Amino acid sequence: MKHPLIFTLLTTALLMTACSVKEAGPVDNDTEARTVIRGILNGWEADNDTFRMVGSLVRTTSLLNMRTAGYSICTGTLIAKNVVMTAAHCVVKADGSTHPVNQLFFTNRDNVLEANLNKFREVTSVRVVKGYNAGTLDSPDIAIIRLKANLKTEKVVIDGDGVAASSNPTFAVGYGLSGTSLTTPASVQDTGAGIRRFGVLKISEREDLVSQDGSLTAYGKLITNDFGGSTIYQQVCHGDSGGPLFANVAGEFRVVGVAATLTALLPGQCSQVIESSFIATAPFASWIKEKKEELSSEGGCRGLDGTDFVTADGGCRLVQADLVFSRESNVRKNFNGAKRYCDELEQGGKSDWRLPTEAELKALPLGSIEKLALDGSTVGYQFWTNVARVRVYIGEGANHGKSYTDGQIADRNAICVRR
Repeated sequence: MKHPLIFTLLTTALLMTACSVKEAGPVDNDTEARTVIRGILNGWEADNDTFRMVGSLVRTTSLLNMRTAGYSICTGTLIAKNVVMTAAHCVVKADGSTHPVNQLFFTNRDNVLEANLNKFREVTSVRVVKGYNAGTLDSPDIAIIRLKANLKTEKVVIDGDGVAASSNPTFAVGYGLSGTSLTTPASVQDTGAGIRRFGVLKISEREDLVSQDGSLTAYGKLITNDFGGSTIYQQVCHGDSGGPLFANVAGEFRVVGVAATLTALLPGQCSQVIESSFIATAPFASWIKEKKEELSSEGGCRGLDGTDFVTADGGCRLVQADLVFSRESNVRKNFNGAKRYCDELEQGGKSDWRLPTEAELKALPLGSIEKLALDGSTVGYQFWTNVARVRVYIGEGANHGKSYTDGQIADRNAICVRR
């Protein structure tokens, strides 16, 4: 630490993970079950039209009955329609194992407890950055998760050069506790947890991170405190973990950090918070981009990854044939239109798509249409090959994999492929 006063305070401070947990029932008896006290402290509420790219990651054994089953709240940022960036400690247990994905749900509604069940999305995959160590507070605390279905969101820019991380003021967005009560409340509703808020913070320091193997990430952690000059004290608290820290760079808002930990003078007292820590996005921008492209629904498999198909390399990869398929086109096209569509397609961060050969389409096993269809239908379709007039039926039943010929001007479905 560079400030003697803060250094002195931190020698006796309690370091806590900024998660909010409502223990009305058994969620998990691990060390991540923290005391709930009174998210962005004194933050301003943000409705459903503001910061819709920021949502809440809920962990519960029963989404339908989470008030009685028990649940925990973190925050995350939609970096694609079905891809969320959050804190690793929100999805990883203290022993280093990952929480079951069937207990993780995400919504970008402004109030978690009042959101309809159809506004939540199931989590299907989790990726944790290399070097994260669940046993320490100074390791890279970033995770990327994939949702089973899309959510409406807005474009998010991830800071990749570190310039924005020197900007002030910045502002944080989260679903954490909002009051300053020093007593444990009877219910989460009393604390304001689960409601999206934002507050203004100031980056005061930048520090190095230590990975699990001991390697250092220079300036991987951003330390923030209240912006000052105001009678309204604002800081992150339990439940804001995984939430974004935004900075304004030439009129463009960029995500410069992911909320990781907070430091308080006394256990569980958010009114006593000294400072908050955010993992800087710049050192991990390439990894974030890679995982976004890997998991993005732009070309990913529908539903859960399985044995035959996995979401990877910008699309839905057929494992046994080492081929990656795009989603089918929204509109049926003639042969020339289908060829042009694949030649010009940019999906999942990739642009080297092409029409598949007849053999490549025939390599698709029964049930493939469920993974590749845009509308989720299991109805079969005839897809263009790279040879004019030749198409292959992909669907269910005896006609699956059967070749047909048709006029070159006929409108058929198009799907693209890459290796």
